[in-house]
Amino acid sequence: MRPFSKLIMVLSAMCLLFAGTWMVIPAVAADQAPADDKVALVNGTAISRAQFNQGVSRMSKPQPGQEQPEAKDQLKQVQAQALDALIRNLLLYQASQKAGVKIEDKAIDEQIGALKQRFPSEEEFNQALAQVPATVETLRQQIREQMAIRQYIDKEFADKAIVSETEAKAYYDEHPEYFKAPAQVKASHILAKVEEQNNADQKAAALDKIKKAQKRLEGGDDFATVAKEMSDCPSSSKGGELGYFSRGQMAKPFEDAAFAMKPGETSGIVETQFGYHLIRVEEQKPEGKVELAQAQPKIEQYLKRQKLMELVNKQVSELEKTAKIEKFLD
Repeated sequence: MRPFSKLIMVLSAMCLLFAGTWMVIPAVAADQAPADDKVALVNGTAISRAQFNQGVSRMSKPQPGQEQPEAKDQLKQVQAQALDALIRNLLLYQASQKAGVKIEDKAIDEQIGALKQRFPSEEEFNQALAQVPATVETLRQQIREQMAIRQYIDKEFADKAIVSETEAKAYYDEHPEYFKAPAQVKASHILAKVEEQNNADQKAAALDKIKKAQKRLEGGDDFATVAKEMSDCPSSSKGGELGYFSRGQMAKPFEDAAFAMKPGETSGIVETQFGYHLIRVEEQKPEGKVELAQAQPKIEQYLKRQKLMELVNKQVSELEKTAKIEKFLD
């Protein structure tokens, strides 16, 4: 991944998700930006054209399954959404300051330090910043504002976004398609590993080893004992046990063999890109439905976030009523 892409990805994860969009907003006092560089003023604080262009660029990147907006009317729509998101986030930051939210420099230093650790060197970090473009100071301001917004939302609204057990169960009952549990098998295996698939000598030695293991099983030796003594997989310490898995988690020849077997059966020799296996199926779980108790924490988290966003959107709408907002785009 290129350094620029990495930095954008990290900033994206760091920034506030707001009404389906996210924006990084370094505040700019009205007298600090040239008149022709402002796209909007929000209570005297400018949103620069550079911020706006970055916002449009990020929002223009299509999500999976979406097409890149190309038509003029589509671009105008994206521009309007980007400016609206910038304004709304700036209103939230201003509200956080009125509420007395303060972010310590130490907390920002920790965020910067964590961000730098994602790069091989300080030089690559600075190069990525230059490509955004941004400076360490503007990055610090971005982090300060987003942390302030998060703290403000947590302080003002988190306790009000309450999800009851009844609501969670209703969501569970109304959306059964989200809670399908795939078929699973619980299996153990013995592996004779092949490091280089094109090395005939290695393959021959591994095949000979797995045949010896197979012969011991046929002679009545315990599967777990043979796995501990002969398997080249780290699972050998547990007698070859792999636990439960569903389709798509193992190499295809391995899972095809495992799902075709019944509990208590041991496979013949199965070859994968890792080498040769002997597989023993312990248990099977047919396709079913995730139990409510298992799904409930994630349901509550999702519904709480939805309620939180509704409360935040309502608050922003109230802030817009009293704010002085000037837009300078055509």
